[in-house]
Amino acid sequence: MKYKQYKNIVASNLDDLDNKVNDLIKKGCSPVGGLSTLQNSNGVYYIQTVNSSNPNEALGELGT
Repeated sequence: MKYKQYKNIVASNLDDLDNKVNDLIKKGCSPVGGLSTLQNSNGVYYIQTVNSSNPNEALGELGT
């Protein structure tokens, strides 16, 4: 199976984003670059990209 190497983590508040990213760090992933934000009519979203140098199930299987 092939797994993703990068994944964007999206949350509507910084506490949720922090929890999600920290869970992935515990699985061997690391943050890439800085924090991004997206604002639309539904509110503000915070985005952090994470990388796994040894792709594994932490980031999910690639679609076929």
